[in-house]
Amino acid sequence: MNIAPKLIILSMPKSPRLELLKKRLKKLKINYHKIFYGNPGQTVAQRKVVYSKYNAKKAENFIGRPMTFNEIGAEYTLLSAYNYIVQNKISNSIIMNDDIYPSRLFKKWIDCKFYLPGLNIIGFFCPPNGFFKKTIEHSIYKKKFSLRRAKTHVYISNCTQVSYDFCKYYLKKTKNKVCGQSDFPFNFKKEGIKIFQIFPFLVYPNDRGYSYLRDERNIVEKPLISVKFKSIIVNYRFIMKFYNFIRTFYYLSFAGYLFKKCSYVYYKEYFFDKYKIYFFNFFSNKYIDTNKIYIDKKNYPKDLKKFIQLFY
Repeated sequence: MNIAPKLIILSMPKSPRLELLKKRLKKLKINYHKIFYGNPGQTVAQRKVVYSKYNAKKAENFIGRPMTFNEIGAEYTLLSAYNYIVQNKISNSIIMNDDIYPSRLFKKWIDCKFYLPGLNIIGFFCPPNGFFKKTIEHSIYKKKFSLRRAKTHVYISNCTQVSYDFCKYYLKKTKNKVCGQSDFPFNFKKEGIKIFQIFPFLVYPNDRGYSYLRDERNIVEKPLISVKFKSIIVNYRFIMKFYNFIRTFYYLSFAGYLFKKCSYVYYKEYFFDKYKIYFFNFFSNKYIDTNKIYIDKKNYPKDLKKFIQLFY
């Protein structure tokens, strides 16, 4: 199908990040199709609208904790976009958060009009943690782009290409309600969903590593060590290796499952499977580790390498 995917942007009212994204898209001569604005929840009435879409029992049974308002709001906005795609029968769409900085090569991707069929989803950027297969599933546009399939759950929700079938299935599976995080509120392998990543990365979250959702999650999820302490030890390779060693056996032993009180399906997909592959990959190096490719400049086009220089 020789039709370029339609670009849909997710933002908030009066977001300064949206204006920066619009300027970048204009410079690249990329037209966006539609903007969906989230509900800021500044009034009781606004918050009620968002919470009316929240299936608290299902979500909390799945992830083992209540979702924060911003988490629910982000998923609420995403559901609005999916509903629009299904109602208008849009075959392929790219859904982009407003903090994204697209590369010049992103324009090339849109122009090549790659058609994504079925229950599939493509990521344009992927932070840790998770693993991809090394085998190239598709080589596209004179081999400028390659698609590799995810071996484990990966975090690609900040910019993705989705199909009509995927959106329709997502709404059916969730019953058009917020049932968990947008990546994903169900087991993607069990549901037969194929997740792919484009190499090189074609976008970067231009937020200087700051995320309101991540800060909220760190409060409610209570990680093994604080984000502040981790930001210190990340510069000490030996300490980080020891920390990862301890963390691996913590999750493989299912000790984390006892504390998280989440569903078995969620724990296995988000934690056990990843650390099982991490342990296996330590000896075999069979899979692509997002912890490594995330900071490797060769996985970025020239105009995105500056972001790696900023943080590493």
